[in-house]
This record gives sequence, structure tokens and C-alpha cells, in this order.
Amino acid sequence: MAIYRKIHTNFWEDEKIIDEFTPEDKYFMLYLMTNPHVNQIGCYQITIRQIEFETGYNKETIIKLITRFEKTLKMIKYSESTKEILILNWHKYNWSNSPKVLSCIEKEFKTIKNKDFRYYIDTLFKQYEYSIHTQTQEKEKEKEKENNIKIFKKPTLEEVKKYCLERGNNIDAERFIDSNEAKGWMIGKNKMKDWKAAIRTWEKNQAKWNNEQNQEEKSPYRMA
Repeated sequence: MAIYRKIHTNFWEDEKIIDEFTPEDKYFMLYLMTNPHVNQIGCYQITIRQIEFETGYNKETIIKLITRFEKTLKMIKYSESTKEILILNWHKYNWSNSPKVLSCIEKEFKTIKNKDFRYYIDTLFKQYEYSIHTQTQEKEKEKEKENNIKIFKKPTLEEVKKYCLERGNNIDAERFIDSNEAKGWMIGKNKMKDWKAAIRTWEKNQAKWNNEQNQEEKSPYRMA
């Protein structure tokens, strides 16, 4: 939980605050936005008893204020079942594009118990061009990408023979395996990812070697 809470100065210039709020409303609103339970997302758990202790108001006054803020001013929602307060205009006075804040918001979003509150916040954040799930989706895509990377498995002699026969390339399967075993199945400095692709490379190299050998044999300067 952060020690400090920033509130934009336009809070005092907001038409709704100027036209509809009493001095008591302003105090209560500032309390809702700065009390020790407030988080980065504007939706947090708090009991009537806690509000009593921290504001100095009695239970009756607090219930009247919550009812006024919810029904008349339409500034908050309060869930009796989950003991959560949702500040409807929280991001109007507290929005931040800081990656650190957004990361914190993502974590806090997962702790919200009331489904209606979760839906409201997710919809609101999309309006601010940031989905609560954006970072989670990106992480899932990265994980999916990692899972899609093929895990290299060394081929058996029979597998190499079968593949070479299918391609009719006349590559010596045993020589292919022995050569790559000696190199630790590495291609340069990197681990081999596809042995079939390596065989196709051998095909190209073999054709090149055969061509060079034929050229040498046909050369008039070739020594007997």
C-alpha cells in the first residue's frame, strides 16, 4: 500500500463538486480518495466500522453519506456483501500512464471480489486506451511463443534413412549422424533445431561438391 496519494487540482474546479457538493461531501470524498485502504485502482475493501474510526463520524452519518454518494451524487458504489467501495470517477483525478502504476493496477484488479465492479473498471480502462488485461495477454503470448518453439530431438538412424530415401538424395545416414554427434548437434554456435532441414542443407552441399568434382575431372589441366 502506497503512503502517498496524488489528487489532481481540478478536483476543486469540477462542476459537480462546485454545484452539488456540501462542505461535508468534499471532506468525505477526499477521505474516500486518500484513506489508508485506497489503492491504485479506486476499488478497495473497507467496513463501516473502519470509516467510523477514521473519520470520527457515527455509523448513522456514514450510512447516510454512502447512500447520498451512491444514489444522489452517483460518485461511488458500495457492496454490502464484499465490503468494497468503488469510486466511479477515481481515474478522473488520479489517472497515470506510469508502467509501474499500470502494473500495480493489474495486480489489484485481480483482487476485486464484486463482479460488477470488475466489469466497470475493465470497461473504464479501455476508454483510457489501456485494458486491464493488456499486460496479461502479452505475457500469455510470450509464453505461448516459447511453448511453440520446437524442442530438438536427435533422430534415429532409421528416421534419417527413411527421410533420405523419401527424398532420394543418396546421403549416407550413418555419416550424417556420426558427423553431427561429433559436433554435438550444433550448427555453428547454435543448437540444431531441425535435423530434416540439416539434411536438405547436406543435399545442396552434396550437389555442389559433385558439380565441383565433375568440373575438376573435365578440366584439361587435371593431372593424371
